[in-house]
Amino acid sequence: MVRETFKEIDSKKILDVSIGTFRISKEYMKRMKNNRKNSLILNYPFQCQDGVYSYPLDENSKMLEYMKNLILEYVEESKIFYRGEKMKKVLITGATSGIGLAISKKMLDMGYSVYGVGRDFSKIDIASSNFYPIICDLIKYQNIEGMVKKLKKEVDIDILINCAGVGYFGPHEEINPTKLHKMIALNLEAPLILTRLLLRDLKKRKGTVINISSITATKASTYGCAYSATKAGLVHFSKGLFDEVRKTGVKVISILPDITKTPFYDELNFREGEEEESYILPECVADAVENILSQREGTVITEIILQPQKHIIRKK
Repeated sequence: MVRETFKEIDSKKILDVSIGTFRISKEYMKRMKNNRKNSLILNYPFQCQDGVYSYPLDENSKMLEYMKNLILEYVEESKIFYRGEKMKKVLITGATSGIGLAISKKMLDMGYSVYGVGRDFSKIDIASSNFYPIICDLIKYQNIEGMVKKLKKEVDIDILINCAGVGYFGPHEEINPTKLHKMIALNLEAPLILTRLLLRDLKKRKGTVINISSITATKASTYGCAYSATKAGLVHFSKGLFDEVRKTGVKVISILPDITKTPFYDELNFREGEEEESYILPECVADAVENILSQREGTVITEIILQPQKHIIRKK
């Protein structure tokens, strides 16, 4: 039907195309079910969120992606709107594993176009035409500048999520200076530079910056003083930047996860406990991102701390 429709329309005359899925209020759904008790459509297992029935997120994302790909045969992406808005674009660093990968999947489910930054995409399991992998080593600021310059020629970023990070732990005098530099460059310098390079555009679009910090930013961290310093710096950067740009409509948020079950600890001499209550999951952080982006316009969650119920660290 889509192809037949567009064959009869001069694509050059199309100003925009809006795509969406079934959404209906809880009260109206109840009335319709009473009037049409044998309707197969109304008895579909829709999900109800905030008083509105719709398809589950994963199904919703697949349907929107299918329709988008059909329409892209006839209309350029900049003319496609999602629920009355252009499909928003998010740039996520550290998108190849752990928290960054979980956030990427969540954003795709929410209907965003995701530009994921990482060094190796060979092992990730994202099969979506709305996911655009960008290979970049963020340790060198020249790489960041080149990546952003190229990206800005192609798309307008609405949301920046700084998630890439690295940690080295032990007595401070035993940590190699190269490793100290790497932590500072990736955990603090890269988010500052990326934000700076995108900030003017984010102001125009009233965009959002989300910085993934760490619970260690809030307290003394024995054998992790350098790592916690980079994460504390990121939190203070977020607070200062929000005060600086809030009048422009830009939102700046910090998420501070405690110990999370990710490959982050693969090369360290400790990791999360075995009990499920002793760690959080990458998907928990992704859910926090969804919560942040679901707030009414004018309300900003500036900081979220995520902790497991129990504090257990296991030595390897």
